[in-house]
Amino acid sequence: MDQFPAEILALIAKLLPLATLQVFRLVSRRLADIAYPLLVQHLSVVSTVECLDEFKHFISQNPETAFYTKTLTIYHGTWPVCTRDAWETHPLLLGGCDRMDVGSQRSHVADQAYQDYEDFVLREGSRKPSDLLTVLQLFPNLKSITLTHIRASHIRPPQYSRLRKKI
Repeated sequence: MDQFPAEILALIAKLLPLATLQVFRLVSRRLADIAYPLLVQHLSVVSTVECLDEFKHFISQNPETAFYTKTLTIYHGTWPVCTRDAWETHPLLLGGCDRMDVGSQRSHVADQAYQDYEDFVLREGSRKPSDLLTVLQLFPNLKSITLTHIRASHIRPPQYSRLRKKI
C-alpha cells in the first residue's frame, strides 16, 4: 500500500468508518499521516477546568490538530454543592450509580473522596467564560460547536470516566 499515491490513499481513508480508520493508521507511518487529519476533524472535551487545561496542553503540543479540526463537542455538566450527608446518600449525579458503602462508614477514603469533591466544585465555581473562549480561539477552521449536557449524551468521553472516579 505504501506504493499508492497519497491522494488515492486519502480518498480511501475518507470512505472508511471511524473504527476502521483508527486501525488503518496503525499499518504504517505514511497511512498514519494520511488518516490523522480525518481523525481529528471532530474533537470533544468535557467542560471542566482540568479537562480544558489538558485540552489546551494537547493542542499546544499538536498544533496541526487545531488546523484540521472542523467540529467540536463540548460536554457540559452541573456540579451541585451539597453537605457531606447529602453527598453520601445521593446517587452519583454523572452516572446515576449509587456510591458503594460510602454512607455506611466514616472511613479515611470517604473523607478524602468528599474533600476531593468539594475541591472540584470550588475549582469549577471559579471558572470564567473566557476559559472556554480561549480554547475556541485555538481552532482557526472550526465550523461548528455542539454544546450538550454530559448526562444527556450517550457518548462517554474518556474524561468522563476519570471524572466519575475522582468525584
